Amino acid sequence: MENLKLFLRRRWYWILLYALCYSGLTTLVIYQFTLVPKLPILVAILPILLIPLFYFGTLLWIGLKRHKLTRKLAQRLTECTGVALLTTVVTILPAVILSLANTQAHIGEFFGDKLGLPSYMLWMTLLVLLISGCIQAATTILSYQPAKQLYQETKEKKEDKA
Repeated sequence: MENLKLFLRRRWYWILLYALCYSGLTTLVIYQFTLVPKLPILVAILPILLIPLFYFGTLLWIGLKRHKLTRKLAQRLTECTGVALLTTVVTILPAVILSLANTQAHIGEFFGDKLGLPSYMLWMTLLVLLISGCIQAATTILSYQPAKQLYQETKEKKEDKA
C-alpha cells in the first residue's frame, strides 16, 4: 500500500495530463464528426495504439542505452504490455458507448427526428472520459512497474560485476 501511495505521489501529473488529453481529444472527435459511420472504431483505436508505442519505445530505449535485453526482461515486458492492452480495451468502452449514442442521435436528427440527447451530454462525456482516462493511464503505468523493477535489478547486477 505504501508503494502505491508513493507511486501516485510521483506520477499523478502524468496520469492527469494523459486523462485530460484523452478526454479532450476523444470528446472533440465524438462531437465534430457526428455522422461518420466508423466513429466508434476511430475512438477505440486511438488509445489502443498507444500501448505498442510504449512497448516498442521501451525496447528502443533499452537498445539506445546499450543494455542487453535479456529473455526474462523481454518476457516481463510482453506480460506488462498484455495487461496494459487488456485494461485499455476495458476502459475505452465508455468512449465507444458514448460515441455510438451520439452517432445514433445525430443520424436520427438527420432523418427529421428531434435530437434526443440531453443538454448536459457534452459535460457528461468529458467527465466520463476523464475518469476512464485516469484509470487507463494509472493501470498502464502500474502494469509496466514490474518490468521497470526487473530492468533496474539487472542493471544493478551488471554494475556490481563491473
